[in-house]
Amino acid sequence: TQLWTGEEDHFATLAAYIELNKEKWIARAGRQWLTSQLGVNNFDGASLGIRPARGVMLEAYGGRALVQGLSQPYTSGELAAADNIPPDDGGLIFGVTGSWRASATAAVNAEYQRVIRADRAGFYSDRVSVDGVYTIAGTVLTLNSQADLATTAINELVLRAARPFLS
Repeated sequence: TQLWTGEEDHFATLAAYIELNKEKWIARAGRQWLTSQLGVNNFDGASLGIRPARGVMLEAYGGRALVQGLSQPYTSGELAAADNIPPDDGGLIFGVTGSWRASATAAVNAEYQRVIRADRAGFYSDRVSVDGVYTIAGTVLTLNSQADLATTAINELVLRAARPFLS
């Protein structure tokens, strides 16, 4: 018996892309990874990022969505083996991210992401996240938030304050 549906695979591509990185912009095409407050998402497609000012990065991406943690299309046999009602249509992912590093002690990131059915009859997810960090008088404040716009549910909302006791 198989413990994991992919254990017979001898080779799997997690990331393989072509990148052109210039001073004011960056472009990628191929299988890409996105690591953010929304998790680790990968997709086959393209992304374009611009750096309009120092400390600012804006990026748009899109392509064929792959299942988180599986690196397979939504209609793959691996997903069907684990799900009683697997998706019957592939997914397309679209998103935008923005980050601003205001100073050495303050930064904020935001992301909007939507995964729709390839036939555009519905969507698999519609999410947004905002996270930030600010250091004041030796105390580090962090905010992490994530919301599902389809259900209007807040999936995560965490504010932390950390300060070293000994210095």
